[in-house]
Amino acid sequence: MTKTAFYIILFTLISLSVTGQNDPVLFTVDGSEIRLSEFNYIYSKNNGSKADYSKESVEEYLDLYTNFKLKVAEARDKRIDTLPSYIEELAGYRRQLADSYIVDKELSKRVAQQAYERMQKDIAVSHIQINLTIKSSKSKERIARKKIEAAQKALESGRSFAEVVQEFSEDKRSKQRDGSLGYMTAILPEGFYDLEAALYNTPVGEVSNIVRSKLGFHILKVDGHRPARGIMEVAHILIRKKFKGVTNPNASKEAEDVFLHLKNGKSFKSMVVQRSQDNNTKNKDGLLPEFGIGKYETSFEDAAFSLMKDGDFTEPVESSLGFHIIKRVSKNEMQSFEKMQNDLFKRTKQKDRQAAGKEQLNEEIKSESGYTCDDNVMETFIQMLDGTFYEYKWTAPLFKDEVLCTLGNEKYMLSHFVKFCKAQGRSRMQNNHDVLLSIAVKELYAKFIDEKTIDYQQERLEEKYIDFRNLMREYEEGILLFEITKEEVWDKASNDADGIASYYSAHEKEYKWNERAEVEEYSIRSTDASVITKILKKAGRQDAEKVASSFNKTEKKPELVMYSDKVYEKEDEEMKGLTWKSGALTAPNINNALKMTTFKKVKRIIPASQKTLDEARGFVISDYQMELEKKWLVELKKKYKVNIIEPVLAELIK
Repeated sequence: MTKTAFYIILFTLISLSVTGQNDPVLFTVDGSEIRLSEFNYIYSKNNGSKADYSKESVEEYLDLYTNFKLKVAEARDKRIDTLPSYIEELAGYRRQLADSYIVDKELSKRVAQQAYERMQKDIAVSHIQINLTIKSSKSKERIARKKIEAAQKALESGRSFAEVVQEFSEDKRSKQRDGSLGYMTAILPEGFYDLEAALYNTPVGEVSNIVRSKLGFHILKVDGHRPARGIMEVAHILIRKKFKGVTNPNASKEAEDVFLHLKNGKSFKSMVVQRSQDNNTKNKDGLLPEFGIGKYETSFEDAAFSLMKDGDFTEPVESSLGFHIIKRVSKNEMQSFEKMQNDLFKRTKQKDRQAAGKEQLNEEIKSESGYTCDDNVMETFIQMLDGTFYEYKWTAPLFKDEVLCTLGNEKYMLSHFVKFCKAQGRSRMQNNHDVLLSIAVKELYAKFIDEKTIDYQQERLEEKYIDFRNLMREYEEGILLFEITKEEVWDKASNDADGIASYYSAHEKEYKWNERAEVEEYSIRSTDASVITKILKKAGRQDAEKVASSFNKTEKKPELVMYSDKVYEKEDEEMKGLTWKSGALTAPNINNALKMTTFKKVKRIIPASQKTLDEARGFVISDYQMELEKKWLVELKKKYKVNIIEPVLAELIK
C-alpha cells in the first residue's frame, strides 16, 4: 500500500473535532485523554445514516478507535515523531496547509466580505478622467499625472466640479453630463478596485483623492447613495422612434395604444408578437437578459426597478431608442453572505482586489502583534548606500547589526533585511536609478515585512483556528500510524519468508482453486462468413495450435488466425456466452470496422485443486499481515492501559 493511498483511507476514518468546555473524557490510552466530541464527530461522520448510536454500533466503533490510538501511542514510544523524515514531512504539510488557510480563511473571506458589504449600496458618482493605458510609458504617465494634479488644484481653489470636468476631463461621454456616471455598484471589474474603494470610502458631496485605474487617473465626486437595486429580469415591448430607417412621429401614441390594450386584459406575450419592434426579443416573449444598474439608460432602469412585483408592467417609458412598456419577470433579492460566499470567492479573485486585501490583512496582523520598526536604524543604513545598490551583484557596506523591527516575540536584525535585499537582485535592478534610493529600499522593506507578517500569522494558526489544529493533529497521527504499521506489520510480513511458509502450511486448506476452464481465445483477420465457418468447424475438432497451423500454412504475414490460452473460473466475466463443458464454442463476434472476428473455445475443464504457495502468495501475505496485526494489538493492550469512562459512554448510547 502506498503512503498516499493509506492517508486517503485514514483521513476518511479519522477527523478530529473541537474540545469544548462541556466535553468530558471518553477514554484514555496510557493517560492520554480522548474527549467525547472527538469520538462523536468521527463516529457520526463515518457511519453516516447508519450512526444510530446503538450499544452495539458505538462499542464496535469505539474498539476500532482505541486500537488506532494504541498504535499511535506505540509510535510515539518508539520516538518515530523525532525522526528527521517525520519532522520534514509534517513541516511540509503544515506549510501547504498554512498557505491555503491564509488565503482561504483570511484573505479570500476578507475580500469577499468587503465586496458583499459594498454590494448593499449603489453609489451615484461623477468623475474627472485623464486617459492613460496600463502599458503607457513612464513619460506619458508623468504627463497624465500633472494634468490630474492640475485638476485637483483647481478643485482645491474652489472651482465647481462641473467646471473642472469641462476643462480637464478626457472622458467624452460623461463630460456631456458634467462628469456624471450615474449609479455604480460593487463588484467592479479587474483593474478598477482602487476606483471602487474610493467610490465607497468617499462621503456624499465630497471629492476623492487621485485614483488610478486601467483607464487612467480619476478624481471622483460622490453624489449620493441608495440601497442596492440588485439584479432583475424583464420583458419589454418597444415602439421605435425610427423604424426601418423611417422616423415614426406617432411612436408615443402607438405605445400608449399598446399600454391601453394591456390594461384592458390583452396578454403581454400576444402584444409582443403583434406590436414590438425589437427583433432581438420579439421571438422570446420580449425577454431581456438579467441586468443590474448601469446596463441600460437611466429612464429604462428607473422604470424597471420601480415595479413592485412579478407581472407588473409600466406605462410607456421613453429612451433614445423609442418607447418601452416593461414587465417585471423576476427580481433576485440579495441573499445572505453565507449563501453567496462561494460565488463571491470566485468573483473577487481579481489580482488588484486580492493585493489590496493582503495589504489590509498585513496591517491588521502588524497591529495585533505590536509591530515596531526602528526608523533610525533604517535611515542610518540608507545613508550608507550608493548607486551600486541597483546592481545585481551588490555588496552590502559594513554596518552595525541592530534590531530593525519586532513582530510579536520575534526580533529581526538589520542583517536579516540585508540578506533579503541581496536575494532581491532582480527587484533592485528593475528600479535602475528611476526610483530614489530611499524609496527603493523602503519598497524592499515593505516586501520583507509582508513576508514576515505572513510567517507570524502562519505560526499562530493552531491557536486561532480549531479546525487547523485538528487537521495538523490528524496528519501527525496519520504519519505515525503509517510508519509504525509499516514497521510492525507490513514489512515484517513481506520480508518473513519462513513466517509466510509456516502460515501457508497451517492454513493450506483455505487456499484452493475452484473448478476452472482452460480457454482458447481466437482472433481472425477476416469477416468473410465462409472463412469464419471453416475455421469454426476446424476449431470444434482440433486444438488452436493445429487450427492456426492449418490456416497459416502459407506463412503469409500478417497471419490469418491468432490465438492465446487463458484460464478462467466459472464466475469470470470472460466466461459469459460459453457453455461450461469441454469443446464448447461461442458464436463469432464480427467487427466490420476492424475487419476482425473473435470467438472462444473451452479447451478443457480443470477440476478444483489446491493452490501452491506461489499461486496463493498475495492472499497468504495479506492474511499473515492480519494475523500479525491481531497479535500486535494484544501486545499493545498489555503494554498501554485503556480506560473507558463508562458513565460518559452510557450517555452516548441511545
